[in-house]
Amino acid sequence: MKHALITIGDYDILNQYEISFHGFRKEDAIKETIDEMWNRLMAPRGFALCDKKDLLKDLFTLICAEFETTYNEKIPITLREGYITKNRGHQSVRHNDTSRIFSTPNNVYIDLLMSSVLFDYAATSYLWARYADQEDIKSECFKQMFYNFDALCRKGMFANVEGSLHLFNLLNLNSENWELGFIGDLYWCMISFAVCHEVSHIYLRHNIPKDTTEAHMQEFQADQVGYEIYLSLMMKYKDSSEDKEYSVFREYLYAAPMILLLFYHNLFSMSY
Repeated sequence: MKHALITIGDYDILNQYEISFHGFRKEDAIKETIDEMWNRLMAPRGFALCDKKDLLKDLFTLICAEFETTYNEKIPITLREGYITKNRGHQSVRHNDTSRIFSTPNNVYIDLLMSSVLFDYAATSYLWARYADQEDIKSECFKQMFYNFDALCRKGMFANVEGSLHLFNLLNLNSENWELGFIGDLYWCMISFAVCHEVSHIYLRHNIPKDTTEAHMQEFQADQVGYEIYLSLMMKYKDSSEDKEYSVFREYLYAAPMILLLFYHNLFSMSY
């Protein structure tokens, strides 16, 4: 997660609620089709993505409120979701060219492609670890992981129905209902830490770094502060049994941020 390393003149955050997607309308329709497929196939098992956007906004509000309480200061921050594109929406963007989760002084940006990939990563990683001694499942997980990093992350391609259906089949055949719940909570905790990290940049008043040393210092500071806020939320809501946004903060998911950092480690290794 690099801090504000986007050149707005070359790349655009296309907010799905405010402006059109130009040449990316087709890909947006594909994503809607995939979400509908997951809802239809997985809802009978107690798992659905239908409230995904609303939950992200609720978690964002919860995190900002925790920062406000901790620092006794309210900074107006807006969550912006969209696709990061090049040439006004006519070209996808490779991972190495820009960050997909980043912040500016009053905004946190989350690329919808990245949020989708993180769910795939959480699900595939869990299955791979769960069935480490079964070669057939390991092989399928490896292929799914490779596709996620190469096509979706490194090349900036949008998800396709075939790839999502393959992951669905893996989960449907090899997981219990409680495991699906665990994967969902893990995913949202990874996203929550990413948001904590970016809001930390804002509260720490980080500017665009002058050099690599300063950039590394800012990232470590944002990780530290972001993790402190994340743990604060976990300790506050770890025993919650209500069907609310804060019910994702299970005590055993204290290491979820480490899974996110592992994702970036794998991604950067794959990028080169």
